[in-house]
Amino acid sequence: MPRSEVAGIGIGSPGPLSHKQGLIINPGNLTSLKNTPIRKIVTDRTGIRCTLENDANAAAWASTGRAPARA
Repeated sequence: MPRSEVAGIGIGSPGPLSHKQGLIINPGNLTSLKNTPIRKIVTDRTGIRCTLENDANAAAWASTGRAPARA
């Protein structure tokens, strides 16, 4: 898929996290991601806007087929 057709990237991560800062704070069993500014990393590497959401919330939104558009 051409990048021009990608509206954005959504990342679901175990919490706690900061949606506002795009930061994975301390994801329990993923200790290597502690304090990772994942939204900035992905946006910088892809040039595509990105959003971060708690994994349980992301799964719930995905199941409805109507995820909110925000970044």
